[in-house]
Amino acid sequence: MHIAERLYLQGYITYPRTETTSYPQKFDFKGVANSLASINEFNAYCKKLLSGGMKFPKHGKDAGDHPPITPTNKVASGGQLGGVDWKIYEFVCRHFLGTIGQDASFSKKKAEFVCGNHEFSINGSSMTDKGFTEIMPWITITDQIIPDFKIGQKVLVGLVDVKTGMTTPPDHLTESELISLMEKHGIGTDASMATHINNVCERNYVTVASNRKLKPTELGINLVHGYQSIDPELVAPTLRGNIERSCDLIA
Repeated sequence: MHIAERLYLQGYITYPRTETTSYPQKFDFKGVANSLASINEFNAYCKKLLSGGMKFPKHGKDAGDHPPITPTNKVASGGQLGGVDWKIYEFVCRHFLGTIGQDASFSKKKAEFVCGNHEFSINGSSMTDKGFTEIMPWITITDQIIPDFKIGQKVLVGLVDVKTGMTTPPDHLTESELISLMEKHGIGTDASMATHINNVCERNYVTVASNRKLKPTELGINLVHGYQSIDPELVAPTLRGNIERSCDLIA
């Protein structure tokens, strides 16, 4: 958030402390896309949008505070910003361009087989148009190619195998997974979630392990068990969510 605020003060992005995701009716999509076209990483995609490939977003949430986080007409290159500043700026730009890109499309295929008294099926899919995912590389759709079977076609059974296994416990949550759960349960805002996570780290309730996974400490585990022994609702995510929704009603 500190980096986002710095980019805002430098004039590269709009105000970052907002929960609104819907664009104002008079937002200058073409103007911002035209400005971003001067950045090498976005040039080809912006030209595609400006030549008629732009699709204006219809959905979003209006929280009544500030417009959504977007780049401005003042642009910067990786050489100007560098490091984490560029990564944050690049993410904001790519996300914005993705929201006004065309839909991604793919074809699905399903084949059903009968072997004795048993029925089996196999599903396949292949992308036909990358659409907005072209500019958002963190969204990947993997092709699952299956042969073109014909109705009534007979195929040989190559292998029949029965496997046994055991379920495994879930891994520790990553920071991004925790933020997703906080959003799901209405805990915190976009501006405060990172602060909440930082607080539990500073108080030694959790430590940040490899791959940004949050590992509970002995102190954190004992604290949760203590609250749970008093009242299980004290450690339920619904409690904090209900409190925040009640505060919103008062405000």
